[in-house]
Amino acid sequence: MQTTIKYTIIVIVSLLSTAIILSLVEGVLCAEDNSGSNSQGKDGQLQRLSDCEIIKQYQGLSSFAFNPRSVSREDSACLSLKMFKEMGFVRFFSIPEETLFRFILRAQRGYRDLPYHNWHHAFAVLHFSFAVLTNCRLIEKQHFTPLEGLALLTAALCHDIDHRGTNNQFQLETNSTLAQRYRDQGSIMERHHIAITFSLLENSDTNFLAHFDGHKLNHFKHLIRQIILATDLAVHFKLLPEEKQMAEAGFDRFNSRHKELLRSVIISCADLSDQSKDWATVRAVAKLVYTEFFAQGDQEKRLGQKPITMMDRSQAKLPQLQVDFLSHVVIPDFLVLLSIYPETQGCMDNMQQNLVKWKKATPYFESQTLLGRDQLDILSDKELNNISLWPQM
Repeated sequence: MQTTIKYTIIVIVSLLSTAIILSLVEGVLCAEDNSGSNSQGKDGQLQRLSDCEIIKQYQGLSSFAFNPRSVSREDSACLSLKMFKEMGFVRFFSIPEETLFRFILRAQRGYRDLPYHNWHHAFAVLHFSFAVLTNCRLIEKQHFTPLEGLALLTAALCHDIDHRGTNNQFQLETNSTLAQRYRDQGSIMERHHIAITFSLLENSDTNFLAHFDGHKLNHFKHLIRQIILATDLAVHFKLLPEEKQMAEAGFDRFNSRHKELLRSVIISCADLSDQSKDWATVRAVAKLVYTEFFAQGDQEKRLGQKPITMMDRSQAKLPQLQVDFLSHVVIPDFLVLLSIYPETQGCMDNMQQNLVKWKKATPYFESQTLLGRDQLDILSDKELNNISLWPQM
């Protein structure tokens, strides 16, 4: 009897998990269909697309120096399509442009209104992936096939879709619905992002690859799965030693493992690419990140749990956390990319400069917190704008 009840509960949980995924996708689809349910709506949607291509002129879109966070939400959807087109993927794969645009719009709607893990982050990751493909000429060098390039941009676009603002450990500790579904596989949130992405690809309105044969579509999904899973930092840290060995030995485009590792390096760097931007952007993003982190820490305290330091607003020391993050997570990853593609030197230069600035900022943060100020507020201080002029520590 107990076994039967236990089995029934497992089945119900599984069905509820599936229903959650399907309801999200259905909600996204319905929302867009309501805005374009007649020919006039579709014409208006295509006009927006045309406006972005012809009227909205963003200079230096392919440059690593371009700031994707300066782009409005509406324009970012149009520029996302522009990146797919500029890479030649729309033409090469005969992708229906309107279907791809609908996929982008619905992916955009699939992101929640969170401080950091939102659509703006997704667009930033997409942009960096596009910049690497363009500036490092991965397709021309045959380091990537066009299908791998298409998968990279698609995965970048959807890599955090429907993020909950809490990490995998929080899912496990709270035994969330997603944890119950993916606990045994690991990378809980990443597997949820994959499931949502595949649901969009399986919908007739947004499946821009409907003309692919089964073999090619399955391979594309395999690439998507591998790339999104690589955004899990736990997976990243496991792969990093092998990625370093690959870079030291020299990238071999005929080695399938090297290509898989390269895809992981690029998406990991893209996921961390905010750190390679200007100082003002880096500080603004830090405020978003720690707002979200501290919110999780607050939840954990209410549940009687002890949050890790970076998520505990009463214990975290932001400049030192950023120094550690850059030194031990971001820069090691970008060094692998740089060793293969010298074109990314500017990104490394910016990160090294930001590292120095965070170190300089440490005593200022300490003095201000002693006055009772909130660290998140200190990030916006105008005094920090000229930190490069401060004396070297």
